Amino acid sequence: MLGRLRAAGLPSDPAADRLLLAEVALTLALSAEGERLIAALRQAGLEVRLVKGAAFARALYAGETRSFTDIDLLLRREDLPAAGRVLAARDYRALRFRLKHAEGYAEEKWQRPPDSALGPLLVELHWDLIGSPTLRRGRRCDLALLRGATPDQEQAQHLLVAAVHGALGDGFTRLQPLADLARALSQPIDYGWLGERLRAGRLEKPLALALDLVHRCFAQPAALEARRRLSLPAPPFWVRRLLSVPLVTAGEVTRSGWRRQLVREWLKLRH
Repeated sequence: MLGRLRAAGLPSDPAADRLLLAEVALTLALSAEGERLIAALRQAGLEVRLVKGAAFARALYAGETRSFTDIDLLLRREDLPAAGRVLAARDYRALRFRLKHAEGYAEEKWQRPPDSALGPLLVELHWDLIGSPTLRRGRRCDLALLRGATPDQEQAQHLLVAAVHGALGDGFTRLQPLADLARALSQPIDYGWLGERLRAGRLEKPLALALDLVHRCFAQPAALEARRRLSLPAPPFWVRRLLSVPLVTAGEVTRSGWRRQLVREWLKLRH
């Protein structure tokens, strides 16, 4: 990687190089640990799917490095206690964190202690990729929704997960979910499968918003074509003004909180 950066003409910066190498090392450690965890969970009889960062890195960035900071695993809701026991046996400990609502969140965070031989690797167990209970009302992006995708349908699945993560999880505070979605769009998409899953999960609005942002940020015609093929209307003008390209590409969060909150309220509406 550093060789490619130097070949591209970027000057050497020892501090930046160390940070980049540490990021790559973490990505490699998480990738290996993710495979071990999936094997252990399946050996325990649990159905599990690798999602988000690690899955995108493997499927959408072949031959490249797409970094990520944790391992995201999607399971059935009733299997989370058993999954927790598997992680606890591997020296992970449940993390407690303060949330807006007392209950109803669709994820658990587990982490190894800092003095662990592998370091403080972080794992998130999800029973739905829409973590917030208020955003999840009437919607779902769970294991049952994603189950059964054939290899030819995996691009559509990654596109859907990236859109849900960006719109209903990350809030488009980073460009990475949009970059993942753009990568998924660069390959053939099974729009029949995607349209069926959209309707089943009531995920039309988040995907329409994500596709609109991909087109505006990256000028990618495939995003408009996807919206046309799926018969998704464009987000309202005021929503597009609130989530402007400068705001999204800058990743500015603090001063733009009210803008993102208004878009969040729009996403909560059924229609």
